[in-house]
Amino acid sequence: MFFLARVLQPRCCFFSLSLTTCQVMIENARNLPRMDTFGLSDPFCAVTCGKGVRHKTKVIKNTLNPTWHEEFVYNVEDSARELKIAVYDWSLTKEEDFIGQVTFPMSELVASSYINDWFKLRTMDQQEAKGEIQLKINFVSEEQR
Repeated sequence: MFFLARVLQPRCCFFSLSLTTCQVMIENARNLPRMDTFGLSDPFCAVTCGKGVRHKTKVIKNTLNPTWHEEFVYNVEDSARELKIAVYDWSLTKEEDFIGQVTFPMSELVASSYINDWFKLRTMDQQEAKGEIQLKINFVSEEQR
């Protein structure tokens, strides 16, 4: 089971993340822009939590509406300020092309505990980009396990 079945109670805005786990499920994306010469994209996601490890989903070739259903779990440290999910277009011959991203401040995630929704992608300077991504994010503290 990837996520708890119930919505967890919000926590106080003064928090310690030292024993907190963040489960991130990358579900789908839709309406991504055409990035390749032949009119489609080869999208994948990169996920980072604070200054932690960057995890990547598999590349889904030739689509503007990929489905991943991939989960990543992070042990969240007190210094972590945000969770970032960035979508890129993979290319064999050149560097990956940035499509868009969503970022969540840790304080927002802790207050919500569980998120399951579609989010509009944003540029690096937070302007609206083409496409949306469906995410499930669950914060679980040591006390809730």
